[in-house]
This record gives sequence, structure tokens and C-alpha cells, in this order.
Amino acid sequence: MLVKSRYLKIVSCNGNNVLYHSLYGNPVKVDDNVMELIGNFSISRSPEFLEKYIKLDNNAFYALQELISLGFIVLERRCDERNKWLNLVQNRYKKAGLFSSGLVLVITTECNFSCDYCIAKTAFSNIESMSFSTAKRAIDTYIEYIKLYKFDLNEKIAITFTGGEPLLEFNLIRHVCTYTTKKYNYLNFKFRLITNASLIDDNIAKYFSDNDFEIVVSLDDDTSGNVSRKYSDGTLAYDFIFSCLDILVKNNCSNISISSVYNKFNYKLNGNFYKKLSSFGISNATLNIDNLSLLPTSPIKLAKYFLALRSIAKENGIDLTGQWATPATNLRSKSTIWALCSGAAHSRLYVLPDGSIPFCEYHPKYMGHLDNFDKLCDEILASVNRHLVGCWAECEGCEIEGFCSPCPLEKEIIHNNNYQHQQEKCEFIKICTRILLLED
Repeated sequence: MLVKSRYLKIVSCNGNNVLYHSLYGNPVKVDDNVMELIGNFSISRSPEFLEKYIKLDNNAFYALQELISLGFIVLERRCDERNKWLNLVQNRYKKAGLFSSGLVLVITTECNFSCDYCIAKTAFSNIESMSFSTAKRAIDTYIEYIKLYKFDLNEKIAITFTGGEPLLEFNLIRHVCTYTTKKYNYLNFKFRLITNASLIDDNIAKYFSDNDFEIVVSLDDDTSGNVSRKYSDGTLAYDFIFSCLDILVKNNCSNISISSVYNKFNYKLNGNFYKKLSSFGISNATLNIDNLSLLPTSPIKLAKYFLALRSIAKENGIDLTGQWATPATNLRSKSTIWALCSGAAHSRLYVLPDGSIPFCEYHPKYMGHLDNFDKLCDEILASVNRHLVGCWAECEGCEIEGFCSPCPLEKEIIHNNNYQHQQEKCEFIKICTRILLLED
């Protein structure tokens, strides 16, 4: 007996139809004939019914074969789709190992800014900077780990510097890069910096250009005066950051992207921001939200707003992405649970200034320390198997369950179950996914 999969999802609008499997992906656009065929399998169908139906339409046989191969129609009682999916994801982790996307060094918790919405202010209780010895130990620990898991050593190994404001420790960044490339000169590295860019000068920019750094500049729109992004003394920073961007460009730093946060302080975004960015040759930007429940808008309005901004950015040569766009991308690439949150997926190893290892750089709970790294890996792998892979009750049955990994700041999956489930944010991401699947 054949029946429609309970994980089959249908998105329809203005005569356009997209089918996909919420665990396996495989989005396809279909016509009304296929929609009619799918409708016949809302209840179990016997071989006799299939034979009769197919005789009426020769094309139905080929369409049915395709629907079965995509997992949209399944054998009733013989196909445990969810268990098959859980095994698939767990096997991916076992094959790839954890922390496959790189090392993130939070080299200082100090910052020269005091932004109103900054999550780091609540995540870091103490102001401290990483010592060179701790940074070396983090590098050595990570390299030994990826050797153990036999990562492809021909691939570039990503090392990210963040904070606080990492440029307050620029000399440490230089020392760490020199140490890494000299000691491990048989490996290839990709260095990355997440910064507010306010401390950039010609010497710093030239260093980043010479060492092919990827630079992610945290910068928001100015339509509300950018009053939330400011120095510690209250001075607004927006215009000055653009002058620092200009220094980066003039020193041939070609790999620059922009990271923005949409929050209650700057919710009147418009497209002029992306037009201005394009004049600096910037082609990549991310836009994410703070706490949607604090914003004066609904999930549906915000989704349409973000997608309109995406179109404006695209017109100006900028690829605008974010958490809201990731599930649609994952659906097409069959990238189960990897790309939305590196903390939830444990795809990056985060190390704080004192050597502590947190869930991510902004999560206030620690999972261990460099001193007990071997034990930490076992604990993390166990937590992935128990909590991450299909074990969040709120996510089971969601239309994008297999392609959306919720942020651990909204659900602490290792330490306890006390959390606030941001239902509005979930709905916002689901709406964006539906629209993107129909548009692209």
C-alpha cells in the first residue's frame, strides 16, 4: 500500500506549487496534474488502484516513480522515515567529526563600543583578554583534533578572531597567525575577523590584505540615526565606520562582508544602506533579528520586509542572507541541520580568553575547558545524539524540521530545559522559507 508521506509539505500561491520533504528536502515545482496525483494518496492506495489509475494516464506512471524516489509517497507501515533521517544525521556527525568548520578564538571580552542591543554584554561577566599561551594551546589542541578525525588537510582550516572587539588585541592576532603558519606550514589556513572596524588604520588594513583575511564588519542601517551603535562615551559611530571601510578597500582588502542586526532600535530599515555598501564593492551581507517579540511588527510583515530588502540588495550586487534564508538554502542542498547555528550543530570550537569552551561565543554556559578537551568531546557527542538530532519536542513535525537548527540562546539543550521558546521567530523563519521556495 502506498500513501503520501506525513513529512510531505506543499507550498502554493497564485498557481505555483512547490513540494518538499521536511526531513530530506528535495524541493520541486510541480503543475496541477502532479498536485492531483498527490491528492489521490491522501489515503492508502492498493496496487489495483494504481494499475487502474495509471492506465488512464501513461504520464502518471513516470510522475509516480519520481514522487516515490523523492520520498513524497512511501510504502505504508514499511518506512520509518524519521528513524532513517535520525540515522542519516548521526552518521554525518560520526563521519565528519565535531568542529569541522573551524576554531573561533574570543580573544577579548572588552569592547570600545557600548551598543544597546549587544548580546555579549550579558554573556560575558568579566572583562579579560586571552594570553598568547592560551591561544597557542587552543591552536595546538584544535590541530591535533582535526588530525585525529582525519579531516581533509588539503582544505583550508578556518580560524576566527572575535570578541568583544578583537582589534583591541591586534598584536595578539599577529602573533597567533605567525605562530600558526610557521609551526603548521604544511597546512593551509583561512583567517577571519569579526569586528566593528572602528580601530582600522592603514597599517592594520595592510596586514589583513597581505594575509588574505576575511573581514566581517558589524554595521547596521542608519535610518533611525544608528543611535544604538555607539562608543562607550555615547558618541555615535556609524559615519566613522564607513571611513574605516574606505581604508580597508584602499588597502586592497577584497574579502569584506557586513553583518547587521535588526532590532527595536533600528526597525525602520530601507534599501539605501545596501546601495551605500555596494559603492565599497561589498557583495555579501547578513541580516538577522534580535528578539522578534520586542519588535513593533508581525512575523508576516517582517518576512515580507526582509525579502524586499533582499531584492534591493540583489539589485545592488549584494547577496543578503541570514537565519531566515538558511532553511530554504539547506532544503535545496539537503544540508541537514548544519548551517543555521554553528553552536547548536557543534560545527565550530569556541574558546574564551581563559581557555573555557562555551556553547558558542555568546552562550553564558560553559561545556568545559582546554584542560579536559578529550572528555569534552565525548560529552558533546553524547549531547548531540540526545538533544540536537530530532529530540526537541517543539520542533517535531515542523515544516522545516530537518533544515532549521534553533539557536541555543533560546533553548539550552545541554544544561537544562529552562528557556523561552520564541514562537514568533519560528513563524517568521517558516514564512520566509515558503516565500523563498516559491520565488527562486
